[in-house]
This record gives sequence, C-alpha cells and structure tokens, in this order.
Amino acid sequence: MSRIGPHWSPRIGVTIGLVVLITLAGCAGFGPSSPSPTTDTPAQSTGQTTTEPPTSIGSPQPTATPTTQGSAPTTSPTTDDTTTTSVQATATKTELEATLPSGISREGIENVSQVLSAHQSQVAARPGTVETHTNATIGNRTVLADVTVNATADLTRVRYEGRSVTRSANETVNRTTILYGNETAVAQHVTADGNVTLANTKNRSDVFDRALRGLATATNPIRGVLSRGEFTVTDVGQVQGTSVIVLRADAYTGKNLVRAENVRQYEATIRVTTNGTVLSANESLVGTTDAEMEYYRFSYDFDPRPVDPDPLDTDRI
Repeated sequence: MSRIGPHWSPRIGVTIGLVVLITLAGCAGFGPSSPSPTTDTPAQSTGQTTTEPPTSIGSPQPTATPTTQGSAPTTSPTTDDTTTTSVQATATKTELEATLPSGISREGIENVSQVLSAHQSQVAARPGTVETHTNATIGNRTVLADVTVNATADLTRVRYEGRSVTRSANETVNRTTILYGNETAVAQHVTADGNVTLANTKNRSDVFDRALRGLATATNPIRGVLSRGEFTVTDVGQVQGTSVIVLRADAYTGKNLVRAENVRQYEATIRVTTNGTVLSANESLVGTTDAEMEYYRFSYDFDPRPVDPDPLDTDRI
C-alpha cells in the first residue's frame, strides 16, 4: 500500500509535467502540447454560424466507444430528464442574456478564459465526479482514453484515474495513471504496459494544488472544445430543476487538432448552468488527409454528488 506522507523533491515540476502529458489534455495527444491545467490563456471565439434547428436538452448525445485502429468510432445515446425552450421562444433578448454565465453571449462564446474561470470555481467548490472519454484516429495514430476524477468539496481529497491505449504503426502502449491527493500530500503511480514508470509521494504544494484543480475540473479538455467550435446559444431549459444553457457548433475553427481544410464534418454541444458550471460537452470530427479518414470523438460529464475518493493502493492497480 502506498503511504501518503510529507516528502519534497526538486523534481516536482518534472513530475507534474509528466502527469499532465499523460492526461492527454483533451486533444488526444495530437498536435502541439497543450497548456498546463491551470494556464488560463485568453482565447476568444466570436461571430455567428448557422446551426441546426434547436432540439431538446435531453436529446441523445454521443458517448465515445473504443474501436480498433482505422475504424470509425461508434456512439451510444444517453438521456436525461429535462425540459427545454428554444432560443426563438425566449421572451426577450434581455431576458436571455440575463441568464447567461460569464464569457457567453447570445451569439456564443465571447471569452474562453471567463468561461473556464467560472467553471473551475463552481466545480471545485462541490463534491462530484468528472468523466471524459476520447476516441481518435488521426494519421497513423489511434488514442483511446478514459478518465474518471472523484473529488470532495473544495478539492480536499481528489482521486484521478486515467487509462489509455495508444496505437501507432509499430507500437501499442497501454498506460494507467492514478493520483490521490489529500490536504497534505499527493501520491502518483503511472504504469506503461505493466511497467511502473512513476511512483512517488510529494507534499501538496501550490503547484500540485493548481494541477489537481485543473484535472478535477477537466479544464484543458473543455478549453479545447470551447476553442475549436464556432458556438451559438440554441436552447435554454431545466435539468432536474437547474437552469441550463445549450450551445451548439457545426463549424470547426481549430488549428492544432487537424487542419481546418481537412475537416468534412464537425459537431459540438456544450451544456452550462447559469452559474457557469459546464455539465457536459460532446465533440465529434470527421476529416480526410491523403485519402485517409480521420476521426475524433470526445465527451465530458460532471455529476455533482457526494463522493469518497479511494486512497492510492498500488496492490489494487
């Protein structure tokens, strides 16, 4: 059993860097390295785009299902108990804008940094579970990744567990990353194809606080979705008594994941509460390059509920 206790090493920055890279940061390990979980680089997406007619908040949304390399990812629908009103049915523009969280206007995402800041504050303050799923084949590389994070209120205890399979032309790597942090220390354990590549326990410094905050709120993956789609507000409604704004995009404006000219189909949906909590995000991309099909599927969900994160036990990994 790994024991959490005070211990400091000057290599903490390197350790954090390794963990952040392993999390895939919402872009499936493709393209340039993404920012650290707490880097809040301003990124704005403005302007309007044509969207499909509004549908209900409870409409089925895709959830990534791992597939073999080179085949198109499949999806399975999920539903929730909701009511909805289209934007066109909203009484006035003023009434709609009064319900929108920071960084979002009727036309879409105005300030990514403001959206992320509000989201982080709200999710970090509440106990709950964050899940992300990534399924991508770009070029000769396929990545399947599943992440689950359980955190208590104010992130006093956090357990992050990420499992991924990366396939290229000549190599397949299975990686598992587990972190557990309490109020004083953080334990980390990483394996690649069954071999331990990182195992240590560190003091919970400010560096770890920022990293855990980013991981527990899925900041980087959400930043990616917000930055790659040209969103407009399409629905407002209720999810179990909570007011929710729905934004949709069918135009790809990203640069780092794939080249825009190679994108043949793009869809993304974000559901955010009026206080700024991003409850769910789904992103789907199909592209071609040199006669090869490329696919990218990503989903994120936040379930606010009481949790009891398990300490890191290497005997159970």
